[in-house]
Formats: sequence, structure tokens, C-alpha cells
Amino acid sequence: MTFKELKKRISFLDGSTLDDQIDLGSSGDTKFLFNKEDKKYLLRVQSSNKKDRSIRGMTIGDKLEMIVDVMKRSKEEGAFVPYVFDYGKIDDDLVYIITDFLSGQSLYDSAKDIPNLNQYEIGKELGLTLKNIHKASQGVKRDDWKEFVLSPVYGRVEAYRKMKHTLPLLMDEEMESRLLEYINEHKQLLEDVQFSIIHNDVHDGNVVQDLGVFMGLIDFTEVMVGDVLYDHKYLNHSTVYEYPYFAAGVLHGYFGEVTEDVWRRSYLYIAVNILKYNPLPHLDYFTLEEATEELRVNEVMFKELHKMEQFPPKWYEGLDFLNFD
Repeated sequence: MTFKELKKRISFLDGSTLDDQIDLGSSGDTKFLFNKEDKKYLLRVQSSNKKDRSIRGMTIGDKLEMIVDVMKRSKEEGAFVPYVFDYGKIDDDLVYIITDFLSGQSLYDSAKDIPNLNQYEIGKELGLTLKNIHKASQGVKRDDWKEFVLSPVYGRVEAYRKMKHTLPLLMDEEMESRLLEYINEHKQLLEDVQFSIIHNDVHDGNVVQDLGVFMGLIDFTEVMVGDVLYDHKYLNHSTVYEYPYFAAGVLHGYFGEVTEDVWRRSYLYIAVNILKYNPLPHLDYFTLEEATEELRVNEVMFKELHKMEQFPPKWYEGLDFLNFD
């Protein structure tokens, strides 16, 4: 549906002008940047019948109220997130949400040009925002967390092992063995966690900064109930390899002092991610070059974590925070 057609269906768009149609992200929605009364807004339109990727048995249409509620309560707690102006159904197949537009660049596109100190400060502000998002929905529970985290891992490992003899490259055997060993040794850590509604897609592409200043966290389409530390799963993985000061800032902003228990559970989720997102069983989706690079980053991370046995990890110990705080 075009923006012109949407203006006939959504009253908030009265008096607005289209700035741009944005083709970014993997959520499968259509994004329109538009102007109204000298202010920029973002309109996202998505199929209401599409199955949600994070919550089993739920559609995007079912989840819209939850997304809006999380964003509004997070904003009230002081989180730097977009403000929701309007949302609803367009017809039986489409839903929409309108928020303010956070100006700036994604950290993914700009981090290499940002000094370490600013990366660290952006990370700290993101850590505080995550803390406020989680604070807004304390007290929620779920009984299937351990199964939710581990079942996809064992499934992916089994699929990989069945097809190993047909693949043009392989995962490092020592790494695969140690990751599985670590998961099995520490899976009890999944039984006593702090639950909240979590963002569930916190990565550098969803972090907006402007001139080295944190502007906010965007894209709440993947929200679900989960362990609050699960919101750090991408930040403690490849991000520490590329932007360690940013990753450390997030930990400091959220936890203050990072305890050994936090590191152990972080390692558990890193091990889960490496095996769960092993690209090799899906070379129909990844190119060989992409799969090779993903394996290389995972192997570097594995070595940086000193085979999952050093607390804190080497990447963190090697940073200089003396002049930061």
C-alpha cells in the first residue's frame, strides 16, 4: 500500500508529506519517514497475520498492543526509546504504528568513526535505557525458558552433524565441543533468572547516535518475556570483538560492577548463540563468504573468552577505563 493510499486510512497522516520510504532491517515491515507540522515521524506497516518470530502462537496483530504498552511504559521510566503517537489496524491484513523519528545514525554505520570514550558513553546510556525498559515490566514469569533457549541449539547441532560430510567448510571441532560442554555444565543457570519483558533485538543496528551522543534504542517488534541478561546476548558476542568499549559501557551502565555470575550467564548465552546461529546448515541462505566470516568471528570470540574459562574475559581486562569515569 502506498503512502498516498495510507493517508486515506490513517487520520494521523492528515496534513503530512512523505519524506522517504525506508528499506532497512529484517522485520519484514514497510517504513515511511514523513513530515507533519515541521516534525519528522516514522510510520511502520506490517501484515497483522504474520507469525511473530519471538512468541509462539502469536501474530503481529496480536502483539501490537504489547509492543505499544512496553514502549510507553519504558518511556515513562526514562528509557530513551521512540514515543508512540498512534497505532491500530488499517484493515484485516495490515496494522501500523507511528512514532517520532530518532535523528542520527545507527551505531552499525558509524561506530568506526567514534572515539573510544564516546563509544563507552553511548554504551553506558544504552545500559541505563535497558535497565529502565526492564524496570517497566518487572514481576512477569515464564516456565519454559530453559527449553526455549536450549531446544534450538540442540536442533541446530544435530542438523549440522548430519550434513557435515556434505559441507565445503566446518566449524572448529574443539570450539564446538567446548561450547556444548559449557552449555551442559551451566544450563542450570537458566532455572533461576530475573524475568522481564525484554527488547530481544539489541544490537548496533538498533542503537541510534548523533555526533557521539546516544539518541535511543529502536525497533521493538521482537519483544517478549525473558531473562534480562538475554538482552545483552548480541552485545556480548560479536560486538565485543568490534567495539569493546561500547560493549563494556553497556555492562557498566546496566550492572555497575560486573559479577562473576553475570559473566558466567553471558558466556552461556554466547555459547548458545554461536551454536544456534551456526550458518553452515543454511548455506542456501548465507553465501560461502558470509558463512566463512561468521565462523571466523566466532572463533576469535571463543579465543577471547579463553575457551569460556576466564572471568572476566580477556577482551574486558585489556580495556583502559582509568580516564573514563
